[in-house]
Amino acid sequence: MDDPFNIFDAQPPKKSRVEQVAGPESSLLPLVRAFVVQNARRTSEDLLPQLAGSASSGAAASGAAPTSVADDLESLVALLQMESPKERADSIAPATRIEAATWSLLSQRGAWPHVAWREAYVLSQWVLSYTDAVRNAPTDALRRLDRAFILGGPSEMLRNAMAVMEAAIDTPATHATPLDAVIDTQPSEKVSSEKVSSEKVSSEKVSPGNAIGSTISTIDPARQIERAAHLTLDAFRPHWRANRPLVLGGLLDDWGAVSKWSLDWFRAVHGHRLVPVELGLMGGSTSRGKPPPAAAFGGKPPAAAAFGGKPPPAAASSETPSWHERTMALSDLIDTYLLPSARGDSAGIAYLAQHALFEQIPSLREDFQPPPHCELGRLQHVNVWMGTAGTVTPLHYDSYDNMLAQLSGYKYVRLYASDQSRYLYVERAAADGGLSAQGNMSSVEELEAPDLERYPLLGKARYTETVLGPGETLFIPARCWHYVRSLSSALSVSFWF
Repeated sequence: MDDPFNIFDAQPPKKSRVEQVAGPESSLLPLVRAFVVQNARRTSEDLLPQLAGSASSGAAASGAAPTSVADDLESLVALLQMESPKERADSIAPATRIEAATWSLLSQRGAWPHVAWREAYVLSQWVLSYTDAVRNAPTDALRRLDRAFILGGPSEMLRNAMAVMEAAIDTPATHATPLDAVIDTQPSEKVSSEKVSSEKVSSEKVSPGNAIGSTISTIDPARQIERAAHLTLDAFRPHWRANRPLVLGGLLDDWGAVSKWSLDWFRAVHGHRLVPVELGLMGGSTSRGKPPPAAAFGGKPPAAAAFGGKPPPAAASSETPSWHERTMALSDLIDTYLLPSARGDSAGIAYLAQHALFEQIPSLREDFQPPPHCELGRLQHVNVWMGTAGTVTPLHYDSYDNMLAQLSGYKYVRLYASDQSRYLYVERAAADGGLSAQGNMSSVEELEAPDLERYPLLGKARYTETVLGPGETLFIPARCWHYVRSLSSALSVSFWF
């Protein structure tokens, strides 16, 4: 019988296999070569039809003419067939030109005009990761693979390549400073499903002081989402069938992640990894799950240390939108944003949101198990949500059932059943791939304090709400509208099934 939790298409190579080879470049080469042989010629052919429009598009003027990039793509295959590692490393000019040309076009336009440009950039990162490995720079090589992963490179091959380079990097194992311990404004005692009354959750119990951006004084008992502790799969089944939300306690009791995943641990063991981070509050014209625009990388070419350097302040400027994405080292996210936020300091809003971190860093899977309740469907996506206080996920629904597991911090969640859609000012499905592409977004702004003159129907909508605390898991049925705001620095994992 198939494993219902096996959503990952391949397991990474075992560390012992990696260590059998003298140098990481020897293990990396066949992976890079296989990917380039499979994709370079096709990508080159996809770029050629754009030649006719390149003169007027500005691509040619920027040095990103499809013909030159296509020629360089063809040459990558020959480069990787050279005899010695030194010969291959000394012949990287085509990969460097592809990187520069594709980056220049992205910086000018904010988006690539065709997916082949993105694929060409990913190909350049594969090849340059190998040359970094040859010159004994495993961290640089790994970060190039991270960029390829973030931009949608094939996860199976990338996981294998990243495992090779990760094994070549010495990272200390540390276990200290759980996230809750550095949140001075959190209660000293964790809030469990048994300790939180189903009748009332006050702001004092949840997160007193300045940990809450806009204090939730009281959750109306009539609106409180139902709670249950240690509910078996059979006992949960009626809730699932009825699409009835439920806060479950006890599902994370056996997770090693609960005690292991501290900020210190993430910084020490995985701080060198690059991740996509949202800065500022998400607005209606933005979208998760799409390749980030040029601004996501600081507006600078990769070679100019735009990746992994200190992120800019989150505050908007005339050049920087109030919401934008950047790729940064996980250690920078922690030091610049998460730790200050956890201590009650104002550091700006930052969110590692809806990210497939467990595909990027497969070893993290050893520290948790999907809730058994997901067996009622088939697990589709597992994502990480790690951010500061004040992050907001606007009102929307998903097409999957969701188990939202809260490891650290607190989140306010508001739910509207699907039959309330007529009151929620649903945006029409857009054809441009934006946030409302699926017609699953509400256009209501400031949901917790809405302008009812602008949105009069919203006053008729019935909703339920809760504050989700450490160790709790919220079942959100498919097509159930939900709005989420972090009340503190927080770490969550979502299981779509």
